[in-house]
Amino acid sequence: GSQLSQLSENQETLAKQTEVRKLEKSENEKTVADAKSAEEAVAKAIQVLRDFYASSFVQTATTSRLSAAPKIFEGAYSPSGGDAVIAMLEVVQSDYSKLETTTSSQEISAQKDFDNLKSEMAILKVQQEKDVEHKKAQKGEKEQQIVGKHADLQNADKELTAAMEYYEQLKDSCLSSGSTAMERAQRRSEEIQSLKEAMDLLETGTPGTP
Repeated sequence: GSQLSQLSENQETLAKQTEVRKLEKSENEKTVADAKSAEEAVAKAIQVLRDFYASSFVQTATTSRLSAAPKIFEGAYSPSGGDAVIAMLEVVQSDYSKLETTTSSQEISAQKDFDNLKSEMAILKVQQEKDVEHKKAQKGEKEQQIVGKHADLQNADKELTAAMEYYEQLKDSCLSSGSTAMERAQRRSEEIQSLKEAMDLLETGTPGTP
C-alpha cells in the first residue's frame, strides 16, 4: 500500500543522491588535484625567477643575461619589474591554494551531509519496514479470524443439518411406532373375538355374537 510506495520512493531518492554525491566527490577531488598541481607549478616558477634575479644582479654581465630572457618577461628584469612579476605569480599561487582549501572544505561538508542523510534514510527504512510487517501481521490475523469464523459457521451449519436429520428420523420413528401399536391392538381385538367365537361354538355349537 502507501507504506510500500513510500519505502520504494525513499530508496529511489537515496540511490539518486548517492549517484550525485559520487559525481560531486569525483569533481571535487579533480579540482583539488588540479589546484594543487597548479600551485606547485607556480611555486616552482616563482623560485626560478627569484634564482634568476638573484644571479642576474650579482653577476657583472647583467646586460647580456637580460638580453637572453624570455619575451614574456621583457621589461620586467629590473629589480622593481621582477618583484612585480613575482608578486603577480604569488597572487595566482594564493588563488590556487584558496581553491584547494575551499574545495576540500566543501567536500568534507558535503560528505558529512550525505552521511547524515544516509543514516536518517536507514532509520526511516527500518521503521517503514517494521510498519509494513506489522500491517501484514495484522492482515494475516484478521484473515485467520475470518477463516476461523467461516469454519465455525460451517461446523454449526453441519451440526444443525445433522440435528434436523435426526429429528426427522425420530419423528418418522415415533409415527411409525404409533401406527404399529394401533394395528397390534386391532389384531389383538380380532384374536380375542375369534377365541370367543371358538368357545361359543364348542359350548353350543352355534357361533356367538360379539
